[in-house]
Amino acid sequence: MNELMALLDRYNFVFQDEKQIQQFLDLITAAKNNTRIWVNKGHTPSELYAISVEGQEKTIEFPTLKNQKIGRNDPCPCGSGKKYKRCCGRTSNAKLNQLSSREAKLFYETWYGLLGFVNEREGIIREKIKP
Repeated sequence: MNELMALLDRYNFVFQDEKQIQQFLDLITAAKNNTRIWVNKGHTPSELYAISVEGQEKTIEFPTLKNQKIGRNDPCPCGSGKKYKRCCGRTSNAKLNQLSSREAKLFYETWYGLLGFVNEREGIIREKIKP
């Protein structure tokens, strides 16, 4: 944009009114948004925007589990094979052992974010993974 302003100054170009300035800026913006750029792997900024919007339309439903009531004589959810009362039930509160829906959402957003980061670097699958 600075280069463009320098050119206009160099040739003493003067706009007649604000409408003409706005039309000029609209044309410059359209040209810039529709020019293929090497850094964008040949895509135009408009194409990249369309691709990003398309990816945002697909929302991921994060799985949430309702807190389960664990009976004292039920098998412990930690997988030890012991009864709950003889294992995790002794040392902790059952509600603290389960993620709230907010914590579960945060966990899955973080996990999908990490998967997406690795996928972008390594190209494991062709799909974009976004939280």
